[in-house]
Amino acid sequence: MDFNRERQGSYGAFQWRPNDEQELYLTVFRSDYKMQWDEDAIFVDNDPWSIQLSDDAQFDDRGVFQSGTLSNAEPPAWAPQLPGIPFGADIRVSTRNSVTTDYAAGWKWLPSHNLEFNTEFQYTDSATDTLDSTVATGISLESLTINAAAEPPVISTDEDYLADPQNYYWAFAMPHVEDSEAEQFAWRADVEVSFDDSIIKSFKTGIRLTDREADNIDTGYDWQAIFASWMTSAWGGGLNIDELGMPYMADDSQMSLNTFDDFFRGDASLTGVVWAPNESIALGYPDSYVDLYADAAAYADSLGHPYSDTYGDYQLRNPSDPQWRNRQDESTYALYGLVRFGFDDLPMPIDGNLGLRYVETRAQSDGFLVFPDLAPYGNGQMEPISVENDYDNLLPSLNLRMQISDELIARFAVSQAMSRPSFSEMQAYQILDATVDEETGNVNLSAGSWNNPNLQPLESDQVDLSLEYYFDDAGGMAHLNLFYKDIDGIIRNQTVTEQYPDLNGQPQDYTVTRPINAGSAEIQGFEVGYSQFFDFLPAPFDGLGMQANYTYIDSSTDIPNSIDPDTGAQIAPMDTDGTLIAENLPYEGLSENAYNLVGMYEKDRLSIRLAWSWRDEYLMSVGANGFNGDNGGVDSSAGDSGDPIFWKLPVYSDDSGQLDGSVFFDINDNLSIGLEMNNITNEQTRTFMEQSVNGAGRHKASYFVNDTRYALTLRANF
Repeated sequence: MDFNRERQGSYGAFQWRPNDEQELYLTVFRSDYKMQWDEDAIFVDNDPWSIQLSDDAQFDDRGVFQSGTLSNAEPPAWAPQLPGIPFGADIRVSTRNSVTTDYAAGWKWLPSHNLEFNTEFQYTDSATDTLDSTVATGISLESLTINAAAEPPVISTDEDYLADPQNYYWAFAMPHVEDSEAEQFAWRADVEVSFDDSIIKSFKTGIRLTDREADNIDTGYDWQAIFASWMTSAWGGGLNIDELGMPYMADDSQMSLNTFDDFFRGDASLTGVVWAPNESIALGYPDSYVDLYADAAAYADSLGHPYSDTYGDYQLRNPSDPQWRNRQDESTYALYGLVRFGFDDLPMPIDGNLGLRYVETRAQSDGFLVFPDLAPYGNGQMEPISVENDYDNLLPSLNLRMQISDELIARFAVSQAMSRPSFSEMQAYQILDATVDEETGNVNLSAGSWNNPNLQPLESDQVDLSLEYYFDDAGGMAHLNLFYKDIDGIIRNQTVTEQYPDLNGQPQDYTVTRPINAGSAEIQGFEVGYSQFFDFLPAPFDGLGMQANYTYIDSSTDIPNSIDPDTGAQIAPMDTDGTLIAENLPYEGLSENAYNLVGMYEKDRLSIRLAWSWRDEYLMSVGANGFNGDNGGVDSSAGDSGDPIFWKLPVYSDDSGQLDGSVFFDINDNLSIGLEMNNITNEQTRTFMEQSVNGAGRHKASYFVNDTRYALTLRANF
């Protein structure tokens, strides 16, 4: 993958103080962001029910495949198609252009020494357009040899066969277009009254209002096959494969040979080459797509296939069509009060604050339910969706500080907090899909969505207790922090069967996956840290310093298997055989153990940092793309009518460490230049998936390297 981005930012500020009591300011910030990443990928798309294993295949003591050769020399009778394993290569290009402008103006007024008034207005405008474009070639392999026990795994096949472009066909294309505009207006005003010679130091109260609107266009990932082995005449498709074979490529001018030079920086063995589409086809959407499908259809027709009569012209999704539009509005109203107090005459003085915030959230999402464009399930028709989602929160907080001595401070905090779902998660937008299985020809009805306009915020009760020891005047300190959080309403994906009518009014069962608020979590642990500059050393070593910290976190989640027993809605992770994997998974993104070591040097105009960060394994997601699905019922492809198992697996990131560094030099009081380095040692990141303890257990999911990144930075301050 190649990743390039460019960000241009500009900032302006105006301040005016007409007298000692008043101050006014105006700020403007603008960010112009451009990004593009290109991905070359290979994929295997075989049906597990039709694969045959070589006699020398190896399995571990749990029955998990370790190594062997896969083939499909004799496709089963229920899948009339070409022999071989469907294999392919794609080029995927994603571009994004975003412009955000933020305006803020404020006024501060001090009519007396113990009275202060503040108000601020803010307006933010943002626009983003995105193209995510994938085009793929396909090839049928005689066999594929895999050694999954190797580190990293080894995949091999017939190199000469892969190198011949006339063994390839155009497989599919998948565009995804987004065009979004959003704006937010915010206003706050607060007043603070201070008290002299009192335990109550001050009282502050205020109001904050926001109004946010977003207009989103999202065409979804529009996967459409060009040629596929399941497009046989026996399945009513447009390719007479049994008599004429696949329309293999006669002209390779639209492809590039990918030789995988220095693949995985030379640390992985991947034999062979592949022919992948040229990047220009992916970037040339929509015209390149129209031309590609038209050329492919004409070529298939010329060979005698009834392709054009079966499929017609390629149909682009028009972003201007209303079904791809989603509109969101959110208004919040907040009132708060804060009392600051202090007991200065105690042997160990205590001060702190007690606060209470009341927040109303009023949200509305308007969008569409889009039916599939495949008879009899639908013709691409749409139905409007409108959802209102209102909720209130009362959030108290208490913060205390005790000055045990000049060097030792204790802090205690207890509060209730809330975190709203992201705006993108709240869209009212659902696409029903009817896709044909490439191997069996069966129609799969599904609706996967990463948003739900009925989501509620996460709510938490949290307690923190810390001890800080300051042992020198140069910032040297050590600290110990204990923390506890009880979170309710965590978001997980639910899989359920829902019925939607087809064109004949008959209900059809769709497997629907969407996020919901499900269950709770507990997080507790501690952090210990130390920081010091060794200014007692002789020059030039008196600029040396060190930071170190260690964090331990014990987290668990309580996720019910089903919110609605009547519908069988599944939430908890489930193995491919229908076994629940774990009742109390850790909370996403949290490692049990983590530490950081930082070496520092600060002397005159020179600043140097070298940091090593390490963390052990952590849960990334449950049932992410590629780690969920259904088994079709055991042997259902061969005619068994057993109910399918909707499995979804937890995916973890393995323990890993990374070395980062930076060097900055101040040219003068206004300019500095620096070099920032990330992942200096080019560390690998590994992920693994978890199945039931009594089943397949844990095994590899992916390996990747982020590469070392360098950034040359010029900073200017005026």
